Amino acid sequence: MDMQSLAEPLNEVHEEVDEAPPSDDNKNALDAHRNHDREDKSVPGGTVPKLNGLSKAAESEVYDWFAGDPYVPCAGCSRTPFQAHFYDKYRSNHKLFYVCQDIGAWSLGSKVIMKDRPFEADNIEADNMRFFKLNTTIPVPTVFHDWKEEDGRYILLQEKIEGLPLQEVWNDLTLEDHERIAKQAARHIFELRSVTSDKLQNAKGAGCRNNGLVPKSTGLVGPSASDDEL
Repeated sequence: MDMQSLAEPLNEVHEEVDEAPPSDDNKNALDAHRNHDREDKSVPGGTVPKLNGLSKAAESEVYDWFAGDPYVPCAGCSRTPFQAHFYDKYRSNHKLFYVCQDIGAWSLGSKVIMKDRPFEADNIEADNMRFFKLNTTIPVPTVFHDWKEEDGRYILLQEKIEGLPLQEVWNDLTLEDHERIAKQAARHIFELRSVTSDKLQNAKGAGCRNNGLVPKSTGLVGPSASDDEL
């Protein structure tokens, strides 16, 4: 899978989007949206214009749909709720399912996961997955592509593994299931421990960050072949 093949379906969807309003009943609401964009864009916390001229049913639809300010762009797609509701036929199946500070993980359909985070020298998740997929029998997601953006972000595209998080189903499993899963995890850990190196290095042969081993380290440590070298 290459980036062009991923982008082609998105281009096709973009070309099919119809920017026409869905109905005459919402014309005044759309005009209010345009006026808000033109007049209040530079005003922090600008107020939402009153949606005059709508039928009660249409006005109720507007405010029921918008949980907050309908003119605040989505952090993920940059579209406002107003635009998404009244302009777009397109409904994305890309879902943001995990956020921690400035790190996000997206489900791209049913087959691909995208991880978006700041680039750091020790971003070795993709290297680790590639290494263990080649050198062990542990089920590891396939890495499709990873790269650094010009703005300093790091993007990783990987296979989405079918199944449910263990924490969501653990209480519904039997004791026999618990024992079977524990033994499976132990086998994977044992196999991980069998993969060793004669140097302190990561899976790609570069240094490691280990604040427990070298508390004052501000970068990568190693590769080191001995305690003295470390």
